[in-house]
Amino acid sequence: MGAALSIFGKINEESPHFSLLKKTAEYEIRRYAQAIAVETSYEAEHVLGGQGKSFMSLAKYIGVMSKPENEREEKISMTAPVSMGKVVEAPKGDKEQQRYNMRFFLPASEIKSKSEAPQPSKENVRVVDVPERTVAVRTFSGYFRKANVDENTKALLESLRGDEEVKNVKEDHVEVFGWNPPWTISFLRTNEVLVPCDFVPLKK
Repeated sequence: MGAALSIFGKINEESPHFSLLKKTAEYEIRRYAQAIAVETSYEAEHVLGGQGKSFMSLAKYIGVMSKPENEREEKISMTAPVSMGKVVEAPKGDKEQQRYNMRFFLPASEIKSKSEAPQPSKENVRVVDVPERTVAVRTFSGYFRKANVDENTKALLESLRGDEEVKNVKEDHVEVFGWNPPWTISFLRTNEVLVPCDFVPLKK
């Protein structure tokens, strides 16, 4: 039933915990708790450029459609969203290429710390701590396409420039969240762009 409902955008997977600090018509300010994730890196001209191969590397680690590729051969529950974000340090070589990370957040209900996560069997996959952080988030629908992501990233950054409570926006640290499987109907999909920031409420 869960897989069938996912066609219509239903999200049943566990997701990272956050506190909602502010909500407007255009964006939210969230404070995400510390989390554990498994990640891999890829080089591409755009954040969406390395989705397929990177996704499969992480899916194999948790045991989706294969024997789990981790030291304990332990199956781990899939979570949502899938995260993609730029590594700020530029890679050597082709200047048109940029390094990105793709992450699966590991379920906090099963794995409480980095030491509890089984080590990956493949060298290109690693378990990482994701520190507590404050981010501005814009939600949008449609398929993950470059134009869609770029348009909503631009809209988010422009909206934040007029918010006196949002400080130190790190425009070079944009992250993308994909919440749905590929078969979800386009207009029912949940996608998000995030950017780290500080939130300083105005004194009343």
